[in-house]
Amino acid sequence: MSDEAAAAEGGDEQQQQQAESSWLDTLGNDDRALAEARAWDTPDKALKSYRDLERLKGVPADRLVTLPGEEASPEEWRDVYTKLGAPETADQYEINIPPEVPLSQDRVNSFKNLAHELGLTKTQVQKLAEWDTNLMSEVQTQASEATDTQRQQEMQSLKKEWGAAYDQNIKVARAAARQFGASEEILDAMESAVGLHETLKFMHKVGAALSEDSFETSEDRNGGFNVMSPAQANQKINDLMMDPEFKKKYLSGSKSHIQQINALQEMAHASG
Repeated sequence: MSDEAAAAEGGDEQQQQQAESSWLDTLGNDDRALAEARAWDTPDKALKSYRDLERLKGVPADRLVTLPGEEASPEEWRDVYTKLGAPETADQYEINIPPEVPLSQDRVNSFKNLAHELGLTKTQVQKLAEWDTNLMSEVQTQASEATDTQRQQEMQSLKKEWGAAYDQNIKVARAAARQFGASEEILDAMESAVGLHETLKFMHKVGAALSEDSFETSEDRNGGFNVMSPAQANQKINDLMMDPEFKKKYLSGSKSHIQQINALQEMAHASG
């Protein structure tokens, strides 16, 4: 290497050392130690390192979320929640509740407050509210269907028990309810407490006990008897056959006595 070339190379190294010294001399002790540790001997290298770091994180520094430590205060967590999309106040949540869903405003507000405390986003809260209302609607539908099924089963049981006397007894029960001014609310409460079957039987007993004539609902007669339930008809047959005079005439072929027993037997075997 010629003397000229050696001198030129030595000059370049001296200029580089001066540049490095000038860049590092502008930094504080901590920053200089970091730059030397990272081999940032020029500003360009430091900027390149920052660009690479931002590219790796994918977002600018002001959009990064740093999770607080175990002893973090609620305020520190609130900053994290806000960056993730939570509103500043609970009343900023928007919850769309269908009109047919019986949800009180107090419950809605309570839900919003809890959601805000947990740091949920608006989208998360709306999704949870939709899930909750759909679940409530499904539960209500199932409950309504179960109630309808139960009512049908109880009505079938009552028809079987009352047999041919079913329509007559229902009218007696309704007449008793009207006379006592029993509202739909009262009857519904009774039905909820003891069931439709027992409610109707109770009202029928009340009506029948007050006065049979007061609740006469039909001129129809069966062999001279009002329409009876199977149990009542069987009991009447037993009572008549225990009467020696009636039994004697029945066995002797009395047409009217035979008609009475036949009519009672029809009601005893009626299924409603």
